This record gives sequence, C-alpha cells and structure tokens, in this order.
Amino acid sequence: MRTQNSASRAVADQVETQWRHRHPEGQVRVRDLALAPPAHLDQPTYESFGEPGATSVRYSDQAIDELRAATDLLISTPLYNFGPPSTLKAWFDHIIRAGQTFHSIAGEFRPLLSGRRAVLVLARGGAQPDDPAAADLVRFVRTALAFVGWPRVTALAIAGTQEPGDRVAAAQRAAETLWDADDPGDDDAAAGDAVDRAAIASLRVAQGRAIIAGDAVAYAALCTEDIELLVPGVPRVHGHTAFVACEREIFARGTIRRFDKTPLATVIHGDFAYEIGLQHVESSTATATGVFAAVQKYTHVFRRTRAGWRFAVLMSNPSA
Repeated sequence: MRTQNSASRAVADQVETQWRHRHPEGQVRVRDLALAPPAHLDQPTYESFGEPGATSVRYSDQAIDELRAATDLLISTPLYNFGPPSTLKAWFDHIIRAGQTFHSIAGEFRPLLSGRRAVLVLARGGAQPDDPAAADLVRFVRTALAFVGWPRVTALAIAGTQEPGDRVAAAQRAAETLWDADDPGDDDAAAGDAVDRAAIASLRVAQGRAIIAGDAVAYAALCTEDIELLVPGVPRVHGHTAFVACEREIFARGTIRRFDKTPLATVIHGDFAYEIGLQHVESSTATATGVFAAVQKYTHVFRRTRAGWRFAVLMSNPSA
C-alpha cells in the first residue's frame, strides 16, 4: 500500500540485498503493485484466459512469464483491514490460470510452474499475539503459491510496527539469514521459526502493555493455566489464580511507567521455547528494588497452546 515509510518494504529490501549477495550473477525483476496496480479481475478478462495473446490478458501473460523465468520469489505486503491489499489479491487472480500455471488430470489439480523458493514479508501495526488475520494471510499466500508450483514459502512477519521499539530493524537482522536454508528439508522449520518468533515478540509487547496498565488479568491471559513465577526472595507462584493475586499485589506497590525487553537469545524447539535477556523497568518508586529494579536479567519459557504461544515460566533476577 505505502510507497514511503513502509515497514514491509524496508524489510523486503534487506531480503533482496541478501539474495543479491548470494546470487551476484542473478537478475531481479520488480513488480510494484502500489505504483502500478493490476486491474481487478472482471468477466471479460476471465473469459479471455483461454486465449493467450488477447489484449485483455496481457497483464496476466506478463506476470506469468515472470514467474516462469524466476527461481526465487519475494512478496512483501501489509496486513490491511484483516487481509491482503486488494492489489495483491488481484495479482494472484491474474497468475492462477488454468492451462498456464495449473491444469487438471483426472480431476486432480497439478501445478505447472517449478519455483525454488519464495519469501513472504508481512507487516502489521497491531502487536496482539497470534493474530488470526495474519495467520490467514500467510496461509492464503502459501496455498496459492503451492497451487501453481511454489511449495516452499518462508514467512517473515513483523508485528507492532505502530508500537515503540525498532521492530523493523530486528526483522531486517532476521532477514540476513533467510536465504541460508537452501536444503528443502529445512524450509518448513525456517518458515515456522520466523512466524513463531514473531508471535513470541508480539507476546512480549502485550506483556509490557499489561504491566504498564497494571492489569493483572490481562497479564494472566498471556500465560498458560499452570504459569509459574520464579523470582529470588519471592515465594513460588503457580497457576492463574495465584498469579493474578501476586501481580495485583505488585502493581499496588507503585506504577510502572516503562517496561522494555532486550532478548539476547531465543531458542524454539517444537511446542516449547525459552528466552534469556534483559528487561528495563522505570517505576514511580524512586528507590525501586526487587521486581521494580531498573535492570533485570530474565529467563522465560514459552509453550504453544491451542490459543497460540503463552508464557509458561517467568523467571527474573532483580540483582542484574
């Protein structure tokens, strides 16, 4: 949508730069759907799809020729009003074409293209964890590309672009290694890892919001039912009810004006992940100690649930 100050464009530029470094002899063809939007599919165009060379299908022919010639594909898009921009959907409508990019054999659809690798850069302003609209957009792009012959799609999602913090820069750093997994067997793990990391990053943002708001119930909603809170000098807290009571007591001691996290390492393995880092706290209490300490080391364990990633264990060391 945007041609200026676009998070998805900024990250996609880094993905392209890394591809060029790995393929110095390669050529890049750019099709900017914001500057040159495709016409939305209408009946005359659809009815001309069986007539290659017809004026009404010129755009479709050109877009399909580009895909045939390509080995790798990069798509960058925002999540716009719960879905892709209509221009991206229109592009897919022009390239999903019987006899050109897919055909049917004995009632079974088969792709006619043979792409090697695709990367999807997806940006959204909201920071809520596990946004179903974002997951739906990733699923749509993967399904559509696999249908025409691009089964390998790595998704790099950037959440909370309207929130404080340089999430675009973090995503650009992640983009530096996207092209490293050249083994097709690594692709599903790489794709899932990028999406999972984005979900965990969104969880961090939501945690900060709840803490600054002093909302113990909202904080608990980001945790598993058997959440454990482990802080030196504080009795072990286990379960939602105890967690809410503990956080309410903590929030009653003072207001937290700032709560930022700096992850140092995040490791994801199946349905579990752990992370170590530093968190910076600015409190209304002038001589804050304990959970209000200005700088703390933290270790968190996350668990994937039916509702998405949630905090399972929260550990911090206020003496950092």
